[in-house]
Amino acid sequence: MDDVTIVNRAPLCFYAVLLLLVLVLFLPATKGVNRWIDLRYFSIQPSELMKFSLPLYLTYLNKNHAVKTSFWRCMLCILIILIAFSLIIIQPDLGTAVFILFEGLFFLLVARANKRVLI
Repeated sequence: MDDVTIVNRAPLCFYAVLLLLVLVLFLPATKGVNRWIDLRYFSIQPSELMKFSLPLYLTYLNKNHAVKTSFWRCMLCILIILIAFSLIIIQPDLGTAVFILFEGLFFLLVARANKRVLI
């Protein structure tokens, strides 16, 4: 599987992880937190999967904008980053939430985002 195929499948991966993050909120809490999905033989933490799916999805959104990312595309990326951040901070998982926030902002810097949007 080449890189283009992986990037083209990024929306499916991102939306699946986003759905898992929403699902975690409705599952019973374990020791006061809603971070884990218990699958009987093992457990998964969707916020950890978001660390990989968010940059892939942002890459998918910006793959045709090699020169400079436009204002509205930056705003869309920031909205997506804030949605992921909000769903993770509700769990509560502050460390992963801050990591997701800085990972997304670093991506925008590397993607040559409009500096006025980031400030």
